Amino acid sequence: MFPNKKIDTMKTTNEVSSVTVPVTYYKPNNVTTEEAVGFTISRNNNRFKAIPWLTKEERKQTGLPEELEFVYYNYCIVEANNMEEDSLNAIKQIIQELEALDYFD
Repeated sequence: MFPNKKIDTMKTTNEVSSVTVPVTYYKPNNVTTEEAVGFTISRNNNRFKAIPWLTKEERKQTGLPEELEFVYYNYCIVEANNMEEDSLNAIKQIIQELEALDYFD
């Protein structure tokens, strides 16, 4: 899926960005919706932190924690503070958005 080029995400430290990605909301009566959620992104070397712009109640509906922390290196998520499906899906969406913005180049 990804080219065999190695990327160096260590060039920039504490760079801050924001992205908006689709996130699944779990609502009453087994209703699920996909809604846009903004995240503030910061990084320190290969470590990323993504803080969703959600209230506590909205975080409950999405299954997201207060912040997502992950290590992204050579086109791989090599570590994450939350390995639940909803969190990993959000991390993947965030990475795709950052790649589309040429964040890693």
